[in-house]
Amino acid sequence: MFFVFTNSPTTFSVTPPIHFLSAMASHSHIHCSRFTALLTVVLLMCLSLCSCHDDDMSGGENEEDGVCHIAVVVNDGDRAQWEMAVQLFQEMNEGNSVQLNIDWYDEKGDIDKLSERLAADKAIDAIVGFSNSEDATIAATRCQQHEKPLLLPVATATELHRNYGDGIGVWFMAEDDDVQCDLLVNLAYKNGAESIALFYPDTEYGRPFASAIKYPANDLNLPIDTIQKYDEQNFEDNLRSLLRETDAYIICVVNDGEKALTAARINSELGIDAHRLIFSDGALDNYVLTDDDNIQLEGICLSAHPESQFAELFAERFGTPPASGVAQLYDALTLAMLGYIYSRADDCLLNTALFTLLSEGRDEIGISTTATGGLALASQMLADHVVPKLLGASGRLQSTLLLPAIVQGTYYAHWAKGEGLFSVANVYTESLKDVSMAYANYIDLKTSETGNPDDGTFDYPDLDDQWVLLVAASAAWHDLRHQADILRLYQWLHDDQKGGFSDNHIILIADTTVLYNGFSPTPGQLMLGDDGTDLTENAEIDYTTSQLTADDICNILTGNRTERTPVVLPTNPACNVTVFWCGHGIKSGLELGKPYSGNVLTQKKLAAALQEMSGKNMYRKMLWTIEACYAGYTATAFEGIPGAMAILSADHEESFAYQYDHEYGQYVSNRFSSALYYDITHNPFAPLIDVYHDLARFTVGSHVKMVNQEHFDNLRTTSLGEFAFCFNR
Repeated sequence: MFFVFTNSPTTFSVTPPIHFLSAMASHSHIHCSRFTALLTVVLLMCLSLCSCHDDDMSGGENEEDGVCHIAVVVNDGDRAQWEMAVQLFQEMNEGNSVQLNIDWYDEKGDIDKLSERLAADKAIDAIVGFSNSEDATIAATRCQQHEKPLLLPVATATELHRNYGDGIGVWFMAEDDDVQCDLLVNLAYKNGAESIALFYPDTEYGRPFASAIKYPANDLNLPIDTIQKYDEQNFEDNLRSLLRETDAYIICVVNDGEKALTAARINSELGIDAHRLIFSDGALDNYVLTDDDNIQLEGICLSAHPESQFAELFAERFGTPPASGVAQLYDALTLAMLGYIYSRADDCLLNTALFTLLSEGRDEIGISTTATGGLALASQMLADHVVPKLLGASGRLQSTLLLPAIVQGTYYAHWAKGEGLFSVANVYTESLKDVSMAYANYIDLKTSETGNPDDGTFDYPDLDDQWVLLVAASAAWHDLRHQADILRLYQWLHDDQKGGFSDNHIILIADTTVLYNGFSPTPGQLMLGDDGTDLTENAEIDYTTSQLTADDICNILTGNRTERTPVVLPTNPACNVTVFWCGHGIKSGLELGKPYSGNVLTQKKLAAALQEMSGKNMYRKMLWTIEACYAGYTATAFEGIPGAMAILSADHEESFAYQYDHEYGQYVSNRFSSALYYDITHNPFAPLIDVYHDLARFTVGSHVKMVNQEHFDNLRTTSLGEFAFCFNR
């Protein structure tokens, strides 16, 4: 993903009050099965409907052909703009055979009760809305229980995405707040910040900012002055104290416009430069837009895609640009209607239809849903059994197989308000762009500002060689997933047409003895390859896990050949070293071999080995990925080691298994390693910061962590391919 700030922002001159916002700008598992379907649609032309609704609901099955019933749940701050978006959608859909009947519900009161009633009502085809992430989490739980599709235009909390983005049933129209945090930090940088601070609420929406902020700040060499949590009751006092104590630019995470206005007024009362406060997308609602005090505010908000012309269309129709998230709402309505058409024609679940629309659109056939006749044309194509590429108001409506429920490529806007003016500068991220273009844009931006994208912090020799150490660290039948994850990765890495590593540059530690027992349906084989092949086929195993000690691992790492360790890592200051470790972890270290054997690679032993490797100049860069519970305790060994970084599946907590195989009667992967394998095989040249975001979203139940990245490299310009793709073939 990457960002671009336009040099010439658009400025609107208005007379207060301002009535608009521009948005130009054990273990559980979930299977991500790929659905295939033929789409057959019979369409007649008719006008969509929109009705108001109180809290009374009718029950019974929805048997009206041509009427898609949608419940929209909205808060007071968003309602006016959302009603405009619905009206525009109706007009763009005029003449279609499928009517969109919308019932409105207030996002207030007992959200769990409301969510249960809506999810259980069979007359409702889908639910759209819930701006508050805590409310959206409650609704998601209820909707999954009843298999009711829930489309979320603006709920972007990272934890919510992590819990639901890899399945189907809860659909996200925008990427998570890790992306937004990245942009907020870059906006502070563009505004001239020499240091930054974070002011955030202790909520599901606010907490992820506290963990995400350090990565973009590190990339831009921006010191973080303080990270301060606030509570609702002491918001004003907490902010006043922070403004008095720091000269840093403050990223202010709020979930409503009233708080944003309060913060801006406090800042003004204290005589502080308004640019020092930068607000998250939750700030921009009707309270801010209709305020006539000319108070100065700026921040980031969800945006329409510039090429969709949605903002211009909306402004021409209503005399005001669209609000934050309105483009995403339009897209949610689009998907709900087209998915409804497909599900009725093909007699499948609406959730199945939504998956198909997001994952199977053909690149050579693109339909703009904001163009005149676009919705009708898309419907007709579905009737002809063709799934088009949908170009929505917010961009291409497409997900990935790793995260099939999240529309990728979110566009944001940088907005500023005050003195009767509302200005907009385009800012965008687009994770589906070609990664080389992402590199180029980022480097161009950094070079224009600093003269050097890395500021001279990292100085490495040219890459000359690459080695990989693969460790399946546990040796028990019930830990089959650890063997499967490492052997699956081995098969890809040493394939000439894929990773391209020769076996003499891979050190493989595994234990296939676990496959010879009375439980295995395929003794001596592990038929879990991508195409059902044996993962042990042609695998050159250098060491059997159960025969190694922690000291042996240290000797392999440090290049110390012994009778027990004849195959070791080389000493080459121009060589990248990658270590993939998959096993069990405890607070005292990483376990090796049989469970509870006491064979543990402790933090102290690992730290000594890493220091020796660094002292002997054994590597150019070294990247570890560790799938293990409590990995954060051991990974402190990396702190301060030049050129070394670790990405962990879990900090001081458990990590979780994934994908239960009924034939083997065991889990056959882990959430973290499964996501890592996906990125290696599908996005081998993705920037490491994107890989981190993918891992963080997909790894549910634990928190992915990077360790020592400040002593490693720029994560935007360092690709996964440096470590998982052999350049010397």
